[in-house]
Amino acid sequence: MSPNAQELARLLPWILGAEAESCVYCPTECLSNRTVTVDKVTQVSTYTGCLVGRAVFYGRQGSDLQLSIDVVGTGSVDAEPGTFPSVDHVPGTPFRFADCEFTLLGADYRLLEFALTIDNHLEAGFFGSPQGQLTAVDRTVRFACACPFVPGDQSPATVPLVGGSTSLIFSSDDSLLTFSLPTWQVPLAGPQVPARQQSALRLNGVARRTDTSPELVITLENNN
Repeated sequence: MSPNAQELARLLPWILGAEAESCVYCPTECLSNRTVTVDKVTQVSTYTGCLVGRAVFYGRQGSDLQLSIDVVGTGSVDAEPGTFPSVDHVPGTPFRFADCEFTLLGADYRLLEFALTIDNHLEAGFFGSPQGQLTAVDRTVRFACACPFVPGDQSPATVPLVGGSTSLIFSSDDSLLTFSLPTWQVPLAGPQVPARQQSALRLNGVARRTDTSPELVITLENNN
């Protein structure tokens, strides 16, 4: 999906486990479950106890910001077709990749594509009952990106990355979305130089939690 600001305001607490505090979302140890209803044309299925196992924000040149969510539930009920509840349209403009600003250690760089993955490491237990129980046993936040590489120009290849800070900023209408990774641990890698194509430096690392900061901070300012 290509989420807008109002849709993200509903989804981020489900993904991260907590409501916003002054427009700021941070991961928590406990996730909140929700009920998901799917219209399958021949029947309407309602899934209960649903947690987000994995969420991926991604984008590339010429596209909108995309969000993919993997959901796991503990129970389901099927109903007759035509019983899907009415749903209100959520107005808003999706965030565009063209409006993205990428910052690494305080310097701005061009971005070709990126993927931010939040893995909640769900573990299912049934304990002899068909109504299972889901537990988030860990969390891993990974960030991968590709930047243009031109020898002699400024690029992330010249930055000594061990545990650097990075951020992505998207603007859309009156909304501002910021992904901040205070400590992004990235192994050194050289650029890829394909024949007659744009040379790209691909970085793939893990966001680390420290004593003073979480692994990920998402700020969503929505003035609509």
